[in-house]
Amino acid sequence: MRGLRFKTAFVRGMGKVVALGLGVALCAAPLLAAASDRQAQVNAALRADPEISSGLLALAIARVISDRCPTIDGRELQGRFFLFDLYRRARTQGFRAAEIEAFVNDRAEKARFREEVRAWFAARGVTEDSPAAAFCALGREEIETRTLAGRFLVERAGSGAAELAE
Repeated sequence: MRGLRFKTAFVRGMGKVVALGLGVALCAAPLLAAASDRQAQVNAALRADPEISSGLLALAIARVISDRCPTIDGRELQGRFFLFDLYRRARTQGFRAAEIEAFVNDRAEKARFREEVRAWFAARGVTEDSPAAAFCALGREEIETRTLAGRFLVERAGSGAAELAE
Protein backbone atom coordinates (compact mmCIF):
# COMPACT_ATOMS: atom_id res chain seq x y z
CA MET A 1 0.00 0.00 0.00
CA ARG A 2 2.83 2.35 0.94
CA GLY A 3 4.46 1.81 -2.48
CA LEU A 4 1.21 2.69 -4.23
CA ARG A 5 0.88 5.99 -2.31
CA PHE A 6 4.47 6.86 -3.23
CA LYS A 7 3.83 6.15 -6.90
CA THR A 8 0.61 8.17 -6.86
CA ALA A 9 2.33 11.10 -5.16
CA PHE A 10 5.22 10.83 -7.58
CA VAL A 11 2.90 10.85 -10.60
CA ARG A 12 0.99 13.87 -9.18
CA GLY A 13 4.30 15.61 -8.58
CA MET A 14 5.41 14.89 -12.14
CA GLY A 15 2.12 16.28 -13.40
CA LYS A 16 2.89 19.55 -11.61
CA VAL A 17 6.39 19.60 -13.13
CA VAL A 18 4.99 18.95 -16.60
CA ALA A 19 2.34 21.63 -16.10
CA LEU A 20 4.98 24.08 -14.89
CA GLY A 21 7.22 23.25 -17.86
CA LEU A 22 4.31 23.67 -20.26
CA GLY A 23 3.43 26.99 -18.65
CA VAL A 24 7.01 28.23 -18.97
CA ALA A 25 7.13 27.08 -22.60
CA LEU A 26 3.89 28.87 -23.42
CA CYS A 27 5.11 32.07 -21.76
CA ALA A 28 8.52 31.83 -23.41
CA ALA A 29 7.19 31.16 -26.91
CA PRO A 30 6.38 34.82 -27.65
CA LEU A 31 9.78 35.87 -26.30
CA LEU A 32 11.55 33.31 -28.48
CA ALA A 33 9.53 34.41 -31.49
CA ALA A 34 10.44 38.04 -30.79
CA ALA A 35 14.11 37.10 -30.46
CA SER A 36 13.89 35.15 -33.72
CA ASP A 37 12.26 38.13 -35.44
CA ARG A 38 14.97 40.42 -34.05
CA GLN A 39 17.74 38.13 -35.36
CA ALA A 40 16.06 38.01 -38.78
CA GLN A 41 16.09 41.82 -38.81
CA VAL A 42 19.75 41.86 -37.75
CA ASN A 43 20.67 39.36 -40.48
CA ALA A 44 18.82 41.39 -43.10
CA ALA A 45 20.47 44.63 -41.99
CA LEU A 46 23.99 43.18 -41.94
CA ARG A 47 23.41 41.49 -45.30
CA ALA A 48 22.15 44.79 -46.77
CA ASP A 49 25.12 46.86 -45.55
CA PRO A 50 27.26 47.22 -48.69
CA GLU A 51 30.54 47.63 -46.80
CA ILE A 52 29.96 44.54 -44.68
CA SER A 53 28.62 42.32 -47.46
CA SER A 54 31.28 43.31 -50.01
CA GLY A 55 33.99 42.99 -47.37
CA LEU A 56 32.90 39.49 -46.41
CA LEU A 57 32.66 38.55 -50.09
CA ALA A 58 36.20 39.84 -50.76
CA LEU A 59 37.59 37.87 -47.81
CA ALA A 60 35.83 34.71 -48.99
CA ILE A 61 37.11 35.16 -52.55
CA ALA A 62 40.66 35.63 -51.30
CA ARG A 63 40.32 32.55 -49.12
CA VAL A 64 39.13 30.35 -51.98
CA ILE A 65 41.89 31.58 -54.29
CA SER A 66 44.62 31.06 -51.68
CA ASP A 67 43.25 27.58 -50.91
CA ARG A 68 43.03 26.50 -54.56
CA CYS A 69 46.16 28.18 -56.00
CA PRO A 70 49.52 26.84 -54.82
CA THR A 71 51.40 29.98 -55.90
CA ILE A 72 49.23 32.53 -54.08
CA ASP A 73 48.96 32.99 -50.34
CA GLY A 74 46.35 34.79 -48.31
CA ARG A 75 47.39 37.72 -46.16
CA GLU A 76 45.88 36.24 -43.02
CA LEU A 77 46.82 39.00 -40.60
CA GLN A 78 45.57 41.74 -42.90
CA GLY A 79 42.36 39.77 -43.40
CA ARG A 80 41.84 39.41 -39.66
CA PHE A 81 42.31 43.13 -39.08
CA PHE A 82 39.85 43.87 -41.87
CA LEU A 83 37.36 41.40 -40.40
CA PHE A 84 37.67 43.16 -37.04
CA ASP A 85 36.95 46.49 -38.81
CA LEU A 86 33.75 44.95 -40.23
CA TYR A 87 32.83 43.73 -36.76
CA ARG A 88 33.39 47.23 -35.33
CA ARG A 89 31.23 48.69 -38.09
CA ALA A 90 28.38 46.37 -37.14
CA ARG A 91 28.85 47.24 -33.45
CA THR A 92 28.71 50.98 -34.17
CA GLN A 93 25.39 50.38 -35.92
CA GLY A 94 24.04 49.14 -32.60
CA PHE A 95 24.25 45.38 -33.06
CA ARG A 96 25.30 43.31 -30.05
CA ALA A 97 28.22 40.88 -30.23
CA ALA A 98 25.86 37.91 -29.82
CA GLU A 99 23.72 39.11 -32.75
CA ILE A 100 26.76 39.49 -35.00
CA GLU A 101 28.00 36.05 -34.00
CA ALA A 102 24.56 34.58 -34.67
CA PHE A 103 24.60 36.19 -38.14
CA VAL A 104 28.03 34.72 -38.92
CA ASN A 105 27.04 31.25 -37.66
CA ASP A 106 23.55 31.16 -39.19
CA ARG A 107 23.25 28.12 -41.50
CA ALA A 108 20.95 29.83 -43.95
CA GLU A 109 23.26 32.84 -44.18
CA LYS A 110 26.26 30.57 -44.74
CA ALA A 111 24.45 28.71 -47.54
CA ARG A 112 23.32 31.96 -49.16
CA PHE A 113 26.84 33.35 -48.93
CA ARG A 114 28.44 30.20 -50.41
CA GLU A 115 26.11 30.56 -53.40
CA GLU A 116 27.11 34.22 -53.75
CA VAL A 117 30.80 33.25 -53.79
CA ARG A 118 30.15 30.47 -56.34
CA ALA A 119 28.24 32.93 -58.53
CA TRP A 120 31.11 35.43 -58.35
CA PHE A 121 33.59 32.81 -59.56
CA ALA A 122 31.18 31.45 -62.19
CA ALA A 123 30.74 34.96 -63.62
CA ARG A 124 34.49 34.92 -64.22
CA GLY A 125 34.49 31.47 -65.79
CA VAL A 126 35.87 29.59 -62.78
CA THR A 127 33.99 26.72 -61.16
CA GLU A 128 34.76 24.32 -58.33
CA ASP A 129 36.02 21.84 -60.92
CA SER A 130 38.38 24.33 -62.58
CA PRO A 131 42.10 23.54 -62.45
CA ALA A 132 44.40 25.39 -60.06
CA ALA A 133 45.73 27.44 -62.99
CA ALA A 134 42.32 29.11 -63.39
CA PHE A 135 42.26 30.13 -59.72
CA CYS A 136 45.86 31.37 -59.97
CA ALA A 137 45.13 33.45 -63.08
CA LEU A 138 42.10 34.98 -61.40
CA GLY A 139 44.13 35.59 -58.24
CA ARG A 140 46.92 37.33 -60.16
CA GLU A 141 44.32 39.50 -61.91
CA GLU A 142 42.79 40.45 -58.55
CA ILE A 143 46.25 41.32 -57.17
CA GLU A 144 47.26 43.35 -60.25
CA THR A 145 44.04 45.35 -60.38
CA ARG A 146 44.21 45.92 -56.60
CA THR A 147 40.65 44.85 -55.94
CA LEU A 148 39.55 44.42 -52.35
CA ALA A 149 40.01 40.65 -52.64
CA GLY A 150 43.38 41.20 -54.31
CA ARG A 151 44.60 43.19 -51.31
CA PHE A 152 44.26 40.04 -49.21
CA LEU A 153 46.39 37.99 -51.62
CA VAL A 154 50.11 37.85 -52.33
CA GLU A 155 51.94 35.85 -54.94
CA ARG A 156 54.70 33.72 -53.49
CA ALA A 157 58.23 34.90 -54.28
CA GLY A 158 59.66 33.09 -57.29
CA SER A 159 56.33 31.63 -58.29
CA GLY A 160 54.53 32.19 -61.52
CA ALA A 161 52.51 30.70 -64.30
CA ALA A 162 55.51 28.75 -65.62
CA GLU A 163 55.90 26.86 -62.33
CA LEU A 164 52.21 26.07 -62.20
CA ALA A 165 52.20 24.71 -65.77
CA GLU A 166 54.95 22.17 -64.93
